[in-house]
Formats: sequence, C-alpha cells, structure tokens
Amino acid sequence: MLWIDKKESRKGISTTDINYEIKSRSRWFGPNMVTTYEREFCHANILNVEAGTTGYKGGDSGHGGITYFRISDLGGTDIEVRPVLSSRIDDEIEGFEVKLGGDSELDTIILALKFIVDVLESQRKNPREVILNELDG
Repeated sequence: MLWIDKKESRKGISTTDINYEIKSRSRWFGPNMVTTYEREFCHANILNVEAGTTGYKGGDSGHGGITYFRISDLGGTDIEVRPVLSSRIDDEIEGFEVKLGGDSELDTIILALKFIVDVLESQRKNPREVILNELDG
C-alpha cells in the first residue's frame, strides 16, 4: 500500500480535546484513494488512530466506496484483538473483538473512537447532495 505524507496539520476535526496535531495522508486501496487523518491519544498509555472514507459512492465497494480505520498501541496499552470466526465457513474471519485492560485504556479508547466517528462523519457526503450535484454538473 502506498503512503503519501502531505505533512498537513489539521485542528478542529475532533471535538474531544483542543491541543493536538492531526496528520493528513492519502492511502491507496487498489485504484481508490482515501484521505485519512491520524493522531495520538496520550494518557498512561498511548494510542495512534487513523481513519478516513471516500464517502458515499452509490453502492458497495465495487462502486469505489471505502471506509478505513486503524488503532495502534504506541506504548503501555493492555490490548488484545482477536478475530471472530464464521460459524458457517471454516477459518473465515467475519469480524474482530477488542479487549482493553485498565482505566487509562478506557479513556483513550473512548477518545479514539470519538475521533474515528468525527473523521468519518466529516468526510461522509449526503447521498441526496451527491445526486443533485451530478444533475447540476
């Protein structure tokens, strides 16, 4: 996967706290580019979070719609991530589950998940607006 670091800092995408740096990147999934935003959440542990979406594209991933997020431990995080296996098909992964241990982990994961939601909502386009723009265009 190709990373292009635009070295941009953004303030104001997340309303969870006020003094932080947000890095903007372009991430490629095949021919589809997703602009992502990344930041750290520091407490007794440190999480790094990245999220982005193309917004609505008129259907499934075959239409180019991509939503991406990543949560990484940068230090001190008691975290376990396990795949959820399908009960219908052997060895097929149909999801994942996360267990965090500790008070700090509770605080940082809440902030991280709020950031992910803020980014995705800010990049999501109203399907009605997309259609009207195409008709006007």
